[in-house]
Amino acid sequence: VTLAERAAFIRAAVQHASSFVLQELLRDVHDRVVVAVTFLAMLELMKRREIVVEQAEPWGPIVARRTTPEERAAAGTDSGGPDDEIDESLESFA
Repeated sequence: VTLAERAAFIRAAVQHASSFVLQELLRDVHDRVVVAVTFLAMLELMKRREIVVEQAEPWGPIVARRTTPEERAAAGTDSGGPDDEIDESLESFA
């Protein structure tokens, strides 16, 4: 499983719903590596300003949604979109 595959999975989820709960998205996943890579992909999509993730309380549901054009403009970025390749090298995590 790759970051790019899990990022595509998350992108598909936000295309079909205005938001989703991470725990529900991973409900049928039993492989810890897939869970971890999915979480890393979510972090990458947050870094690229493709999604916004919120958690109202500790241990509460993790809710993700697409960023709005206004949020991307306020952040000063329109880069890192879905067509940009995800760098999976260890250097990208520095």
